[in-house]
Amino acid sequence: MVSVITCTKRPDFLQATLLNFENQTIEEKELVLILHGFSKHQVVGLPDNPLIQVLELPSEESLGSCLNKGIRQAKYNIIARFDDDDYYGAHYLEEALDELERRGADVVGKQSIFIYFKSDGLLGLLFKGKENTFIKNTSDTLAGSTLVFKKSVAETVQFPPISVGEDAVFLEECKKRGLCMYASSQFNYVYIRYSNSHHTSDSDNRRIKKHCSPLVWTNEFEKIFPY
Repeated sequence: MVSVITCTKRPDFLQATLLNFENQTIEEKELVLILHGFSKHQVVGLPDNPLIQVLELPSEESLGSCLNKGIRQAKYNIIARFDDDDYYGAHYLEEALDELERRGADVVGKQSIFIYFKSDGLLGLLFKGKENTFIKNTSDTLAGSTLVFKKSVAETVQFPPISVGEDAVFLEECKKRGLCMYASSQFNYVYIRYSNSHHTSDSDNRRIKKHCSPLVWTNEFEKIFPY
């Protein structure tokens, strides 16, 4: 059914990664967990689970290359990219699979997303009104951490061998090749923003907030978005 690909360079985010995967409602799934620059012997609490494949890749390898290797290792025909530091609700994959089938899409993701700024406890909605729509305009795209696509896509489109903006290049290539891309609802996912230095992207919190509709201030957003 679905192979979840997660690449992490942060051992302290492993438990959150495992929780996001384990809480998905669909039963036929696997996690291809890429340890980027460290070994499974360096972490505590990594379960011996037949649903989890562990790949250990050197820190010198680009994020794009790591993702491509994870996809090649996947055994299912649907690929879902999960980031290690975001929140994926229990029905996230269920929704994505339904949209792939109903819309006849090659790639599904989210454009309008809930976003939580951890530093000041602000929960907001990013790119309001960009949900439930096909990606047709050149200015529209999908959040790289929300990509769910047919494994066959990777036969013609791969992530470039870079570590910043690899998802944007991947999506632009999908557009060029005329693949059907669909932005699902804003639900079942929260993009978590930490300090600017935490993220691999070149976006900063101040710039992101300009495109964000504030909703509520909270220190426990998980109670608003329970698994």
